[in-house]
Amino acid sequence: MYTSQGTSSHEAERHVEADEAECDDTGRDARGSVFADSPSRVRTWVFAGYPPKEVLGVQYGKSSFGVFVADTVAPDEQERIYADLSGDKH
Repeated sequence: MYTSQGTSSHEAERHVEADEAECDDTGRDARGSVFADSPSRVRTWVFAGYPPKEVLGVQYGKSSFGVFVADTVAPDEQERIYADLSGDKH
């Protein structure tokens, strides 16, 4: 499972298609990210220097990507990865 961290305009290389989760994050019995019985598919992209088991991109428009980091990556590392890919070096 990967969670969106924001966007990036870094170059990326075309990768594989993946199942797209639906967001069930409202209401009393919210389940968070869930997969439908027949989920939509989305093309993923990879960023140089980041293994796809940790970081994937999803294209937004013609020149930017959503940055998705695996939930297994430690929170401080998720922040560092996104800061690097977004260009935000705070």
